[in-house]
Amino acid sequence: MSISPASLAASNSYQASQGDNGWQQFAQLVSAVNAGNLSASQKAYANFTQSPAADVAKANPDSRIAQALKALGPALQAGDVGKAQQALASLRPQARPPGAQPGGGRGPSTLAPSIVPADPNAPGAKLNLTI
Repeated sequence: MSISPASLAASNSYQASQGDNGWQQFAQLVSAVNAGNLSASQKAYANFTQSPAADVAKANPDSRIAQALKALGPALQAGDVGKAQQALASLRPQARPPGAQPGGGRGPSTLAPSIVPADPNAPGAKLNLTI
């Protein structure tokens, strides 16, 4: 038996298996918040915060997921799905200019490898790889 994402979304009564460490519950939380379903979001948040995955997420209070969870709880408690969606949006990867590294510094530039001379079978051919 397979369960499609559509059938999960249609069923608010889906319960994660006992072997679930909580990340399925987090996925349910994300789906419910993105769908704008406040009651399902609140229930999924309550379930997730009791899971081992929540403990892992909160282990580093400076992590993006811990920060998002810190904003998500009060937003859901206040009934503000829009703020909850904004909190989850902070988890999306941030677009960076090419060559930029996390933390603002520029990392090493990379160039595509080239073969000199252009014929790799020519005598003395070298592979240039610049990092």
